[in-house]
Amino acid sequence: MIEKHLHEHFANLTDNEETAVVAEDRGLSTLVDSVPETVDQPFAKVNSVVENSPAETAGLKPGDLIRNFGYVDHANHDNLRKVAECVQGNEGVRILCASRPKAKLTWPQQNILVKALRINGGQTQELRLMLVPRRDWGGRGLLGCHILPL
Repeated sequence: MIEKHLHEHFANLTDNEETAVVAEDRGLSTLVDSVPETVDQPFAKVNSVVENSPAETAGLKPGDLIRNFGYVDHANHDNLRKVAECVQGNEGVRILCASRPKAKLTWPQQNILVKALRINGGQTQELRLMLVPRRDWGGRGLLGCHILPL
């Protein structure tokens, strides 16, 4: 449970998060805690995306190169096994209530930050997409896309 919240916390942080500090005596702004972003190399490619799926809703398209999928990157993807783990861990959890057997409590589904590259006409576009895995979208799987390792 703690691990899930940690993943959620770090997925919600923005890269290159900067804090502006105003110097009172001069009225100047300076940036502190600025850390340059390291660009991870892609580890997977989107092969196909199903219409009206969570992947399409997030903005993924065939040919997109995935650099980060939640906490997963090129160094730890384990032949995409960690992507599946990340998806399943962020689907939402149903809990049966012992005092009300027919009632089900559901934890809200979690957003997964996906960083990808899209190449159009020789130009590379950086993407930051929020993907919400769901079973109830009307198709197979939680994402509605097929991803291949590079």
